[in-house]
Amino acid sequence: MIVLLLFLVPLIGGLLSFFLKNERTVRSWALLVSFIALGLAIAGNGLVKADDALQFSTSWMGTLNSNFALRLD
Repeated sequence: MIVLLLFLVPLIGGLLSFFLKNERTVRSWALLVSFIALGLAIAGNGLVKADDALQFSTSWMGTLNSNFALRLD
């Protein structure tokens, strides 16, 4: 699950920063999102030892029989 958050936090943070108007607010928001991603990366690399937390896999487009998978090495 951590690997999915490592993918989604910067993506959603970047999309939300698009709607911020003040340059100082955007910089603060980008710094906050970066620190959150760094914390998740440290937690995923050093603190979590379970393999289930370091991988994510799900069916994406059932009609095309495709899957979406992420894994932290």
